[in-house]
Amino acid sequence: MVKCCKGIVFLLFLLFAVRTFGLPAFASYEGTPCATCHVNPTGGGMRRDMGFIYGVHELPYSEKAKVISPKIAEGLKIGADFRHLAYAAQSTQFQGTKNTFLTMQGDIYLHYNLGENLEFYLDKGLYQGFEVMAILSKEKPYLKIGRFLPPYGLRFDDHNVYTLSPPGSSTPFSAGGFSRGEDSGIEVGYMDDNFIAALAVQNGRPGPGFQFDFGEDEGKAVTATIKGFQKHFLLGGSYYRNFQRFPGTELEFVGGHGGIHYGKFNLITQVDYMVKRDAPSDTINADNIVSHTEARYRAKQGIDLLLQYDFFDVDSLEAPWDADFERISLGTALFPIRYLEVLFLTRFNLYVPKDEAWEANLLFHLFF
Repeated sequence: MVKCCKGIVFLLFLLFAVRTFGLPAFASYEGTPCATCHVNPTGGGMRRDMGFIYGVHELPYSEKAKVISPKIAEGLKIGADFRHLAYAAQSTQFQGTKNTFLTMQGDIYLHYNLGENLEFYLDKGLYQGFEVMAILSKEKPYLKIGRFLPPYGLRFDDHNVYTLSPPGSSTPFSAGGFSRGEDSGIEVGYMDDNFIAALAVQNGRPGPGFQFDFGEDEGKAVTATIKGFQKHFLLGGSYYRNFQRFPGTELEFVGGHGGIHYGKFNLITQVDYMVKRDAPSDTINADNIVSHTEARYRAKQGIDLLLQYDFFDVDSLEAPWDADFERISLGTALFPIRYLEVLFLTRFNLYVPKDEAWEANLLFHLFF
């Protein structure tokens, strides 16, 4: 019975925790902000013309597939991300291996350009989760109003990296997951070809799916981020705090991220310090250090080789940089034809006890 319940929890986590984003490595490769290729100024989701062209001509090994147009009416475009996973892992709980097929993502995007300075954007997920927003821009400044993800850190497309999903169900940041929680609010920002800064104020009640995220208290969640891009470098930092006026829990995050690109090689990393406080006393009762690093080598167009390292220190006050969880991942990202990515990733968990000493992922990703 316990094994069955744990299996159900595992599947529910995969189903409802999935929220994929863009690929920061591409922004690092090209030395431009995510907004160059995405409708959302802070990245992820629907692709602009530049992002669509990049996916059609710069990624695939073969360009034989037909070039389609995402335009369905004057000013109206459609896009999508579909991900299907074949997963296997060693498991002491199941006395051998566990495996499953899972349709991880089925997001449909709609983007309506209402004029020179006003846009409407909708991202509806397959299971739970959605973003909807109006974007008002005047050259470099912009205003975003609606329901959206906090503009924190790098938006990795893999929700299982430690900076998005810290391991261990007993850790204070794994359940619910700030990083996957859309929330209602406003965001103001400034961006140009090599720089973006954003400040968001939201209710602080992120939740999956159609949960009614009405903020009843005076406290709000505040997120600030800044990123600079150059030909070979990416450097940025982010801050998040969910202020509470009633007794409860406040989450606070501060982190830095960066990238180096040279030739066919690209390295990106993010490190976050996370604090859990009791409100309104402001007493710290838990803190973590978490990081994710990815090295990517473009062997040739359509073939990327991957090496990833994840680190998680459950209690950094007691023993700073003493890793409670570590993981190394090796893989290959293939773009054989237009609109298709095939990702093979093998992960090796280094911590003890380790229920999943290794896990293998074969992911099919359709995008346009």
